[in-house]
Amino acid sequence: MKKIYMLLMICCLLIVGCDENNTNKIPTETKYEFQKQFSKDDLDITIYLEKTSVSVTDTLKLKIQATIPEKFNLTFPEINDALDEYELDIISEDTPGPRLGNNSNKTYTYIYTLEPILEGSATIKPMEFSWQLAVVDDITATAKVYTLSTEAIEITITTPLENANADDIADIKGVVDLKTKFKLQWFHYAIAIGLLFIILLLILRTRKGEKAIIYKPVYKTAHAIAYDQLAQLEARGLINEGKLKEFYESLSYILRWYIEYRFKLRAPEMTTEEFLREAVDIANELNNNHTDRLKDFLVHCDMVKFARYQPDASEADKSVLLAKTFIDSTANDECLVDIGMNKGAKDAI
Repeated sequence: MKKIYMLLMICCLLIVGCDENNTNKIPTETKYEFQKQFSKDDLDITIYLEKTSVSVTDTLKLKIQATIPEKFNLTFPEINDALDEYELDIISEDTPGPRLGNNSNKTYTYIYTLEPILEGSATIKPMEFSWQLAVVDDITATAKVYTLSTEAIEITITTPLENANADDIADIKGVVDLKTKFKLQWFHYAIAIGLLFIILLLILRTRKGEKAIIYKPVYKTAHAIAYDQLAQLEARGLINEGKLKEFYESLSYILRWYIEYRFKLRAPEMTTEEFLREAVDIANELNNNHTDRLKDFLVHCDMVKFARYQPDASEADKSVLLAKTFIDSTANDECLVDIGMNKGAKDAI
């Protein structure tokens, strides 16, 4: 099968490789032709424009970068207020939070993608930035607000015809030989189809040689399963090792699985209180003596599991004997369990 998978991968690579135009373009960083800085006291603002002349069919990047000490809160102007809705429109914006830099300064970098509306000229109006101390020593005082305004920036919006040049119009190319262009591509396709055909034949031959797996159930009585699990539990020597909590958890688990198989009651998923309430449904198969012993046994196990009681080794042995007595008195040879399909029959301990 490994060879088949390898051939299949080769086919996929060939098919993908047939498309000559399937190239991943790596995005390039935007270059800004226009840059102007405005500074006042602790604030530095730099305006970047991808270009000052743009076609009405193109887009334009505007970047605003502000640097200010960390102790100040900076408020940016609304960019829409700086644009005329009939000249430029914002089609996307990237306005993340500030990044801490050197000298405890934080830098904001906002990038907008603008779309021209009409040819002619457009203006990015002056923008006013304001800042003030984030924390004032005197809680009754009001922090002073500082402001900085930028200058208007003019942009020329052209049409594609204005940018056209007679030298840009290329002559008509000659007739392209399609056979030559696609010769190698069709050769790749032929190899890929051939390999796929070979893979299909190999899969069919492999399936022909496989024999159907027929599941044969293996049945065992519920009490026989419980006896085996009790024997395995005793063989682990948990009592001698002082691992009484682990011992009682396994012992309770074994008896609960036995009750599920024997009485069709989902005991492993119930708390002791829930189980005792549901045990009313099987009261016709249990006498009062059985019910009382089972209740005492499960409560005793819970006390050990939840560290409310620490029994000695002799009590642990008595608990095993109590479990065996309960299983002996309720055993039924007609209650069979498929040990291959039941989780509790395989890993109760």
